[in-house]
Amino acid sequence: MLADSTCDLSPEQLRFSGIQTMPIRIHHGGQEFENSELTPQQMLDRVRASGQPAVTHAPNHEEYLGLYRRVLENADSAIHITTSRDLTGTYAAAVRAAGELGGRVQVVDSRYASYALGAQALRAARWADQGADVMQIVSRLGELQSQMLFLFAVERLEFLRINGRIGPAAAFVGNLLGLNPLIELRSGQMMSAGRARGQKAVLRELSKYALEQQQTRQGPVEVTCVYTAGGDQGAALLRQELTYLHARDGGIHPLGAGITANAGPAYGLLMMPAE
Repeated sequence: MLADSTCDLSPEQLRFSGIQTMPIRIHHGGQEFENSELTPQQMLDRVRASGQPAVTHAPNHEEYLGLYRRVLENADSAIHITTSRDLTGTYAAAVRAAGELGGRVQVVDSRYASYALGAQALRAARWADQGADVMQIVSRLGELQSQMLFLFAVERLEFLRINGRIGPAAAFVGNLLGLNPLIELRSGQMMSAGRARGQKAVLRELSKYALEQQQTRQGPVEVTCVYTAGGDQGAALLRQELTYLHARDGGIHPLGAGITANAGPAYGLLMMPAE
């Protein structure tokens, strides 16, 4: 099992699951970094100080082929789960490389990013350990994606402005009024899920949205609270707020430098069917 390194899985999760990662690079200020080379806080500080966006780039063709061939030395086939094709070019690059290997590597668009990608990879690795074949896993991933919710609240608007998500005037007025946008990553797109003013209102709106989404799903769900650099306190409060959902508690999970560079300080949740 392979995943983009922006999957934001911990070293322990990677070691335990056996998932291997494709190193994704982040370009900022004329320099190039691997996703794990800078801490989320360091990336946050760089973007804030420069006012310049950070951009992720796929590895070159030979790097894809090299990793795939190493994996296939010990396996008949492999699955690579990538960040959404609508957010980066990693899916297209992976498909081109996999096309040279006779169908032994299946590339799956996660339709998400960050830990919503990582959680899919963990499930896929578990299914493989349980004896599922490649096409069964690919089919199950499609079903899982349709039942996921990745929702977060942005604490300040400056990072959305830097990354071109909103204009300077909207960012100025929003910050002046203390507005926090709620953003859902769905089907590869960052979509507005509302806005709130102040942390209490943010927690209330996130919880309300999560409950509405839970009621549309069949069966029990698992909820993991997530955060970028600076959002850890909000994630802890959100976890307490969500206890009334009676969902399986997935704990609190930090997100990496890539999503931090785009969202700035933020916290939210990942909801998915429980196993």
